[in-house]
Amino acid sequence: MAKQPDFGDWIEHTCALNGRFEGRVIEKLSMQFIYKTDNGYERFCLYTEAWRKIPKLEKTDEDEDTHKPARNTKQRKKRKA
Repeated sequence: MAKQPDFGDWIEHTCALNGRFEGRVIEKLSMQFIYKTDNGYERFCLYTEAWRKIPKLEKTDEDEDTHKPARNTKQRKKRKA
């Protein structure tokens, strides 16, 4: 029997037609499982297809983008009409 993921596992599914997707396993059936992507889409994957378990890195406060764009401190000169 082909390998099976557990509920809640993060997987990477490589589909020959549609490309590569990542998501969390939400349902297991007899020949396939269903996973939900970060975008909210539910996708199906056969146990015999190309997929693998991956570690899902949880976002921390340090991952937040704190970069602020630099402000232009020089005043623009007004053009004479």
